[in-house]
Amino acid sequence: MGEKKNRNLKYEVLRIIAAVFILFNHIDVAFSEQAAGGVGTWNRYMIRFFHLGGKFGVNVFVILGCYFLAGSKWKASRILRLILEVVFYGLILNLADMFIFGKHLSPGDFARGLSYWFPVCYIVMLLMMPVLNRIIETKLAPVIAVAGVVASAGLITWGWVAPNRLFQIVTLEHIVGSLWFCYLFVLVGWLKKKGFFEHLLYGKIGIVAFPAFYLLMYVLTLVTNRPYFRDMYSMVCLLAAISLFLAVHHSKEKDRSRISEKLITLVAPATFGTYLLQCHNNTAGIWREVFAYDTFAESGWLFPVCVGSVLALLALATVLSLIYREILAKRIGL
Repeated sequence: MGEKKNRNLKYEVLRIIAAVFILFNHIDVAFSEQAAGGVGTWNRYMIRFFHLGGKFGVNVFVILGCYFLAGSKWKASRILRLILEVVFYGLILNLADMFIFGKHLSPGDFARGLSYWFPVCYIVMLLMMPVLNRIIETKLAPVIAVAGVVASAGLITWGWVAPNRLFQIVTLEHIVGSLWFCYLFVLVGWLKKKGFFEHLLYGKIGIVAFPAFYLLMYVLTLVTNRPYFRDMYSMVCLLAAISLFLAVHHSKEKDRSRISEKLITLVAPATFGTYLLQCHNNTAGIWREVFAYDTFAESGWLFPVCVGSVLALLALATVLSLIYREILAKRIGL
């Protein structure tokens, strides 16, 4: 197999890794309030460890996209594909809610089933691409890069002074997320222009830096009992994501078996679909019942159950992704 195919596959593997982190993060959300209070000590630490992965995985996902989008031409088809995929998954899950799980959905419920914060923010970034690419070519880019670091430190400091007020602001994910994604586009594009990602030494550093920053994020979150260190705008979270990207970016090309190559090419396009499946507004509670997380809250079986649920969602998303790509996207020409 050719070098180009291998090089693409390692980034596809990174997409899958990011999706797995995000999936594990949302398992924590799936616990009912009653069961969450009774989760055993080991299970609680395990879940909190994976809970860090949500916004970390988002950062990895966006950094990967920005790396390839920075400097490229603007295409409306990127936005249309994203919208079509959201509508496809949203409609399927809405219909499943009605005809399989017997839920009555009002027009408002049906519309909320198509509402996700991540696609909205990513679409805003895609719409802003011409402006952001122009900024990357100017002296404003390093200023914005530094301003993001200062803003991150300011937000975390604010979290100590007025946590409730900050929480109200950062939960406006459509606004904060859009600004953050645009910032990442400029940051990654500027670093790419300066050749930062091509230093082999940084790839070696990334191998060590990723677990170090992730562990630091975990310790800070546990010790302070504040969520801001694990949020996507936290510099610790961002550095962990950049470190993982550098480690994968500089990883050696290797031959893979046909089976593993086929598996990667099947699952990677479904990574966005796993998010759409798990975070659908009308079905979040249903996954809790399907996988019975609460039942295993005090059991040693919780981790295997969580892993099984992640694999099940990946498998389901892969099947739906094949249907979407083979039946809808190809016929429409996207």
